[in-house]
Amino acid sequence: RGERAYDIYSRLLKDNVKLIGYSNTNIPIYEFTYKYNVDPTKIYTGTIAQDVLDMGLYHVVHRENTGYYSVNYDLIDVPFYAV
Repeated sequence: RGERAYDIYSRLLKDNVKLIGYSNTNIPIYEFTYKYNVDPTKIYTGTIAQDVLDMGLYHVVHRENTGYYSVNYDLIDVPFYAV
């Protein structure tokens, strides 16, 4: 699914976050840009790790050595892709 099945997702890394809907299992789906991307205007669709954790889906989220969370998109019904 998308560019990477396991992508780093933290609110601290995103700008222009806009809720666009919910998956069939009620996971929020967003459009956003990455703050530190080579192209900061490139828009992505996906979810936010903190929301997944708040839903109790702990097996889907991993905390990286950097301290940021990553979401394993292979385990949820939310797509991750560049718009």
